[in-house]
Amino acid sequence: MNTTPSPQTNTTPHPSRPAQQRGKPDIVILIDSNGKFIDENKLFPTHTVAKIWCPNTQHAMDLLSEQQLGSPSHIIIHTGSNDLRSQQERVSESLRGVIEKASTTFPNSRVVMSTLLPRKDLHPDTIHRINSNMSRDCILRPNVHLAHHPTLDINCLYDHVHLYKNTVPIFARTLKDVALNRDQSTPRRRSSPAQNPLRPERHPTGPPPRQHPWRQDHPHLLPHHAPLRSHQGSYDYPQARPEPLLSPGVPPQPQRRELHPDPLSYAQAVKRAAGPTLTTTTHVPEPTHTPPHDELRDIQQMLSLLCSHLIGQVPQ
Repeated sequence: MNTTPSPQTNTTPHPSRPAQQRGKPDIVILIDSNGKFIDENKLFPTHTVAKIWCPNTQHAMDLLSEQQLGSPSHIIIHTGSNDLRSQQERVSESLRGVIEKASTTFPNSRVVMSTLLPRKDLHPDTIHRINSNMSRDCILRPNVHLAHHPTLDINCLYDHVHLYKNTVPIFARTLKDVALNRDQSTPRRRSSPAQNPLRPERHPTGPPPRQHPWRQDHPHLLPHHAPLRSHQGSYDYPQARPEPLLSPGVPPQPQRRELHPDPLSYAQAVKRAAGPTLTTTTHVPEPTHTPPHDELRDIQQMLSLLCSHLIGQVPQ
């Protein structure tokens, strides 16, 4: 007799095939039509697995025996969705019977009860109440654990009840994680960004920025306080504005002069830096405001003197 286990991908039940004929599986999966595309051998590659079609809770009650399943270390059960149309809220009682029988018949096995998936033809509150009752029933049994699927919604269904093929791995991953007692604190469905956390907003650590009403009430003080912006640190940078509070009649050029009283031109700075080295230069009183064409002439003169000084030739 051939004892090689064969993958079960059709929808025909096999209630009469005892587990001993399937090679004493370590893990048994009792599942409805949403398990059609689950490859149990890839899901648990290091275990001997048997996947058995289980369309409703009554079928699960018939299968939960040592004669049918042997003594597996893990039993995964996902059924009850097909009972919703006929039983509605009474499905909770049927699932409670499945939980009790699985727990008492296989006290040394880790039993995983899967919550019902949403359906497009039923109100979500109905399924939510049934899953809540199932959760409480599982807590009362120490060897029964709940596999919940919060990331699967009606958008994952291609009809009223069946999952899209590309969402079946999400469903199967949850069953595997609970069966192997893996951490499920992080949902696996969204990788987008799903997963990029929002960075916390950074608050300034220095003194609060100046209030604009104060500037409006005291516009004549603005030129004396505006230079302090360069010493306040980066926290005040987003509040910087191109002087929006100046009166329209004030010309922009004198305003910039007032922000930096008595500025030095480039030529004046070179003269001051050259100092005692350039002895041939004639001291000229530094004007408070040098016209642009005088600055250019001074710059040319000082560059000529600097070049002559660097090559050791003093101009005649």
